[in-house]
Amino acid sequence: MKKNGFTLIEILVVLVIIGIVVAAATLAINKFPRGQDARTTANILRARLLTAEEKAVVQSVSIGFAVSQQGYQFYQLNTQADGTSTWQVMTTPAPFTFQKWPSFLSVQLDLPPTPNVLIANDFPPQPNIMFDPSGGVTPFILHLNKFTLEGKLDGTIDLH
Repeated sequence: MKKNGFTLIEILVVLVIIGIVVAAATLAINKFPRGQDARTTANILRARLLTAEEKAVVQSVSIGFAVSQQGYQFYQLNTQADGTSTWQVMTTPAPFTFQKWPSFLSVQLDLPPTPNVLIANDFPPQPNIMFDPSGGVTPFILHLNKFTLEGKLDGTIDLH
């Protein structure tokens, strides 16, 4: 007796093999061009900066933001019992913890009128940018590849 066609098992095995190959190829291919990755990074950072600004206003505290070539982190100004204030790195919640820049990203921070104030591989002794409880922010221009985040004195943060 001669069989024509394929059995159900043979078809299923071929479909599983095709599925594995497609999944591996999808994971191996970079889904977004570098420009989209930079845009995503800039959008996420803008959202975090706006959240820091809101936290400063709602909780009536000063929040700092420091940038280096390796990444960025947030600080909170804490007042001690003796009346002195010190900047402390925020370790929680997650949006405010240290974030490393993706390897493809070139970063430049301008604090008008001073261009490119970044320290090579270290953070400055205090934040570059401050959000105060009244909603103000230190004016800044942060270049992330071809995208620019611009913070204005009135607290607006624009992505160009």
